[in-house]
Amino acid sequence: MSDEALEMVTNYGCRVFDGEHFVYKSGMHGPAYINVDPVLYQPWALYSIGRKLAEPYIPAGLRSSGVVPDVVADPAVGGISFGLMTALAINERIDAFATNPTMREQYPEQVMHVFAEKQKTNNGQEIFVISRTGFAPQCKGKKVLVVEDILNSGVSTAGVIECVRAAGGEVIGVACLVSRGGATAELLGVPRFDALIDINMLQYDAATCPLCAERRPMVVDDSLGKGKGWAEKHSDYPTKFLLN
Repeated sequence: MSDEALEMVTNYGCRVFDGEHFVYKSGMHGPAYINVDPVLYQPWALYSIGRKLAEPYIPAGLRSSGVVPDVVADPAVGGISFGLMTALAINERIDAFATNPTMREQYPEQVMHVFAEKQKTNNGQEIFVISRTGFAPQCKGKKVLVVEDILNSGVSTAGVIECVRAAGGEVIGVACLVSRGGATAELLGVPRFDALIDINMLQYDAATCPLCAERRPMVVDDSLGKGKGWAEKHSDYPTKFLLN
């Protein structure tokens, strides 16, 4: 992580942990974790991040440039605040063209915001769906930017991308606050990928995790990964708390 990125997360009250043992949302294990929860109760921090995420997509010329989205989409629940603030930031820049009718008419009247939610299928598999009233029609035939808070394995991001495309939308890019799994535009299958903080954290498959092999205690704080659930299934494994 660059010094600038570290300063940004610490200024917002976020914490970076390293040299520990975590379970990530994807089920992978690793030694490092960034807790961005403090951002969620600071509206001005969210607003500032939304403006940074919006920068590559704010109007800078003609609508035909294809970089200004009509819709911002994100996964519930973690991505909603970031996506909403990103859409707001793009709308603010579009409104700056209001004094020039010729320029203003080349942009969307309003960049919309939608989110996808997890739903269990009949066989117990979890998938993302855009099910709220009117959300899917907002995507049809529109350019859509997908926004995330933290991108690990990319599973939730891929789920949102699939939902948007199923609704007839064109995904023009993905933007996130933190990328910690080595994501790229090519891997995500999108034209553009931007992360304000890009950290290629080590991640291990649970079955071959070297941290497990050395019996390093599992972090089980509710807000630091999924270690608590993992530990409940491995009751003989040592655990620890970091936030007490």
